Amino acid sequence: MKDFAFIVGCCNQDYNFAEGVCARIRHFMEDVPICLLVDGISSFEVRAMERTYGVSVLNHINISSDFLKKHSLGWA
Repeated sequence: MKDFAFIVGCCNQDYNFAEGVCARIRHFMEDVPICLLVDGISSFEVRAMERTYGVSVLNHINISSDFLKKHSLGWA
């Protein structure tokens, strides 16, 4: 993953708020890298934000550490 300057956390319940944050970042700081940290073990669609705002996504699918997958994302 490339370096990023903003980390925007979200889960499926507040996805719309995270989208608003990313839109504001893009409006005021056009080329700054953004990482969308998706919490939870259930998958929900974030490809629209990847395409629209160029965010990098970090979620339970693309974390390489099994320990972090088990203990860091979502409620267990």
